[in-house]
Amino acid sequence: AAVEALWSSNLLGGFNEEAATELLASPHAAVRWWTLRLLGDKGKLSEELAHRLDGFAEQESKVEVRQQLACSAARFPAAQAVPMINANINRDIDGDDPFLPLLWWWAVEKHSVSGREEVLKRFVRPTLWKSHLGRDVLLPRLIRRYAAEKSEAGLDSVVRLLKAAPDQKSRETLWESVFLGWQEQPRGTPEDEKRWTKLVQNHKLTNLFLVDWLEIQSDVTLRVGIALKQDGPFFQAASEAFDIGTSAERRVTLLNILAPSGRTSLIDETLDLVENNSSEKVRIAGLQVLGHFDDPQIAARLIKLHQSTESESLKSQIRDVLLGRAGSARAWVEAVERKEIPASVTPLEQIRRVALLGDEELDSLVTKNWGKLQGASREEKLAEVRRLNNDVRAALGNPKLGKDLFKKHCAGCHQLFGEGAKVGPDLTTANRQDRDFLLVSLVDPSSVIRKEYVSAVIVTRSGRVVTGLPIARDDSSITLVDSKSEKLVLPMSEVEELNESPVSLMPDDLYRQFKPQELRDLFAYLQSQK
Repeated sequence: AAVEALWSSNLLGGFNEEAATELLASPHAAVRWWTLRLLGDKGKLSEELAHRLDGFAEQESKVEVRQQLACSAARFPAAQAVPMINANINRDIDGDDPFLPLLWWWAVEKHSVSGREEVLKRFVRPTLWKSHLGRDVLLPRLIRRYAAEKSEAGLDSVVRLLKAAPDQKSRETLWESVFLGWQEQPRGTPEDEKRWTKLVQNHKLTNLFLVDWLEIQSDVTLRVGIALKQDGPFFQAASEAFDIGTSAERRVTLLNILAPSGRTSLIDETLDLVENNSSEKVRIAGLQVLGHFDDPQIAARLIKLHQSTESESLKSQIRDVLLGRAGSARAWVEAVERKEIPASVTPLEQIRRVALLGDEELDSLVTKNWGKLQGASREEKLAEVRRLNNDVRAALGNPKLGKDLFKKHCAGCHQLFGEGAKVGPDLTTANRQDRDFLLVSLVDPSSVIRKEYVSAVIVTRSGRVVTGLPIARDDSSITLVDSKSEKLVLPMSEVEELNESPVSLMPDDLYRQFKPQELRDLFAYLQSQK
């Protein structure tokens, strides 16, 4: 009844600041909630009421009312809203709530530019570092927001916030936010990018980083230093990455850090590493570094490596790199044309990527050596399903042998009975007793693709084309995984185009490697009850 009376008063024009002041003291949380909501609708407050809300923010006990206070604070002018936000930072009772911290962030972000000085005054105070909400939730996001702004004012704001950290160790955690913000920056013309790079390198932010770099050398500061095009961090990362005494896991991490640098000095050492290193994980990480460059010698040496290596996984990654750019794709197709490499070693789903490069002459060479790439017709696929159905029904299968086949050929993408990867759908709960359903999924995996398993086709700003299933994405980067479960992380600042692929990540002709009895064994396991 009290809320209904408030609604009626508002409709009749009786809701004003005097009434609001009384209603904020109501014992009913719903009345206080609606009072804040209606004040937010009005926007600017009198100084007296704004001061009253500062005190209200320091005392309100109900989380749902504080949620509305955060939402209304985003609608008040910065000079009135920021003190309310600051009051809740100091109270620090909302940091573990599943929703409220991000509502407070929404309010901070709304005023971060238009009320920059008001926001910065509160966020450089030492008391902020005593608040979980302020220190761990709001401050990293604010720095990331200013770093993404791509303006001198944004850089100045980042420096003020970094300098306010109580010590260098505390500041280290914030450099990651700076790096993530840079990943989200809009890309301009080459001339704009050169001007921006020069501005950053001459800005006091770079000087502050170099001071921290002398004391704190971590993966975070390596990434920041390389993004700032500083020689020290780059050479340290490269020295460790190409040192044979460094562990394989560490080398993979460092190669991933080095990859976006774009420094051509990496090419020769990375080629040597890919050709000679014994660890396949390190070699694959090296291939991802090489994928950032458009250099003829990379194509020539990778084609030779493809011919000499016995690792099918490495061969697949080599083809991914080569077919991602027009120049290296041409080198690959011409090697097939010269009969140096059999056309059959390139799966249909990989050679199809050449069409995305927009090179008519290259498309003609592909057609000449692989034929039309549209795949089998629907009728041909149905005939194939019938043939396989007859093979499966011809005799009994052995589920124990089928389990081994599943682990070898399917578990890289699918789970069954809790075993396997989660790249594709979990088969445990699938309609496994329907043999026709399983056969259609095997012969024509692109016929039905659930939305969470739709692959992406990305064209980078350097002209590279990559495909894979997006498994993680935010404003700073996108992570793709391929059919071999290899991950590729791309900064969003490098992405020129991002489109959905109509083709499943699962190859169309995967079933062709199975003999009839192997297919029966596999289906016996797929249709078992464990």
